[in-house]
Amino acid sequence: MITTILNIKGGCSKTLTAEMLARGYAKEGRKTLVVDADGQGDLTAALMP
Repeated sequence: MITTILNIKGGCSKTLTAEMLARGYAKEGRKTLVVDADGQGDLTAALMP
């Protein structure tokens, strides 16, 4: 399964949605890959320990 979170508008919870989906998929034991294409790197920062 491939899930894509995309919207041009800022501030519409893309990062939070992607983070929660990734964590949920991983918790279910699914292989999970997250690609943070945002220059700010907020999703990467949220997922890295």
